[in-house]
Amino acid sequence: MKRLTFLGLLIVLSPSVLGAQNSIFGIRGIGFPGRAGGVRSIALGGGSELFDRVSVLNPAMVASFGQVTVGAVSGTTFRKYTTAGTDASGLQETRFPLIFLGGGFGRSSFSYQVSVATFAEQSFDLETVDTVMVGGLPLAVEDRIIADGGVVDIRVAIGWRRSAKLAIGAAVHRLGGSSRFTATRTFDNQEFQPFQERDNLSFSGTSFSAGVLWLANTTLGLGFAARVNSSLTSELEDESSSKVAMPVSLAGGLWLGVTPRMRLMTTVRWRSWSRAQGDLVGTGTRAFDTWEVGSGLEISSGPGDGGKFPLRLGVRYAQLPFSPSDARPREWNFSVGTGAPFAGNRAVINVALERFQRDGAGARERGWYLAVGFTITPVQ
Repeated sequence: MKRLTFLGLLIVLSPSVLGAQNSIFGIRGIGFPGRAGGVRSIALGGGSELFDRVSVLNPAMVASFGQVTVGAVSGTTFRKYTTAGTDASGLQETRFPLIFLGGGFGRSSFSYQVSVATFAEQSFDLETVDTVMVGGLPLAVEDRIIADGGVVDIRVAIGWRRSAKLAIGAAVHRLGGSSRFTATRTFDNQEFQPFQERDNLSFSGTSFSAGVLWLANTTLGLGFAARVNSSLTSELEDESSSKVAMPVSLAGGLWLGVTPRMRLMTTVRWRSWSRAQGDLVGTGTRAFDTWEVGSGLEISSGPGDGGKFPLRLGVRYAQLPFSPSDARPREWNFSVGTGAPFAGNRAVINVALERFQRDGAGARERGWYLAVGFTITPVQ
């Protein structure tokens, strides 16, 4: 427990942040929340998260799998931020936030999907300077804390197509993953030796989700999803453990076929992150309930979803759950993307470029996110 307290103090008490790998808004709580959708959904501002079978938000979309299909997403972020009077730029990282395998159960109306997605990202590299009192005299110190890892969401989902208009689904989620922490303190005095501590924090938890998809006709669809999470257990190398309450999630969305070649999609999501407040009091972190609203427009070269080189545009607004103060951080995302099938329609590649703006709690972050995803159906 002493080690965990030391790591926490480095974050809570640090007066000046000099560097970070991931988002500056991801160093508190359990990290920066992951996105639920694939690349197409990112290009559409998250508006299609309830209507995209690659997304892990709505288990009902699993019913759209027939033949075995595999897929993955790669994302690269380019960022800069300002906080506590310090500027940092030229930051870059690449992650693989989603992989999945889906298919049908023979000729039945049931389908399945197994996926691994990012639930929260907790990777950062912070350097701070401070002055401490030793024997009644001030002594300059430099602290550095490096974290690499996060919480992953392993999902097993079953979808049932009740009819051409109605599909329902349910899923079991296993939260796991780990973060490796390295904390170093260096003194501005050669009489004091620097010291370093390394720890590994592992995560575990369970979640359940359910969803429904209703297609009223060829131009109107509605989607709904709900998820209940257990507390997230964090264990520090068999020394101690703690729990943080995870949110209940509710989402609703609208799919509208404006014309045979133009679709408008919107998804709204609410999560009760404030349930974690009581478990985070000792870390100086505030937790807030959050709303996310995303909308996207897709214009295809022909009838049907996607097509060849469709134009996808999206905008998204999201509140962020964790803050060092009463100020709630927020972000805006503006995106564009496209995609195309190849190999006789047995493979699809999608590309999205997103501009994000994050503000709040004394920090400001700007950057670009480039996402590339593919799906492959080995047999037609």
